Amino acid sequence: MRRWLALAAVAPLVACTAPDPCRDVGAHQALVATLLFGLDVPGRRPVTNDEWAAFMRDVVTPRFPEGLTVLDGNGQWRDPATGRINAAPSRVVIIATDDARSAPGKLAQVADAYKARFDQKSVGILISPSCAAF
Repeated sequence: MRRWLALAAVAPLVACTAPDPCRDVGAHQALVATLLFGLDVPGRRPVTNDEWAAFMRDVVTPRFPEGLTVLDGNGQWRDPATGRINAAPSRVVIIATDDARSAPGKLAQVADAYKARFDQKSVGILISPSCAAF
């Protein structure tokens, strides 16, 4: 019983003195959003490089002008109606932002614009807290 009481008394001190991984690497708290865009478009050719560049210029960059990274990818998803696995070329956009308050709304605007422009059913959005240093 005494051992448990001693541990209970020390636990708050350990929590207060735990290292801050962000500070330890010279970083700060931020949100990291990863967006997953399928490039296949129903009834036509896939999204072209020119169409992608225009989408980035007109929709994504104005909302996240601080910077981002775009990667080419190959994704897959299960069609809920048929259960069939579909594979398609994709683009992955990674955005680190300090603007935790308005970022979710801006990300939703980007996803909605892409779905409307390229007849997509969905755009994947993954958001996680992180440490950022640039």
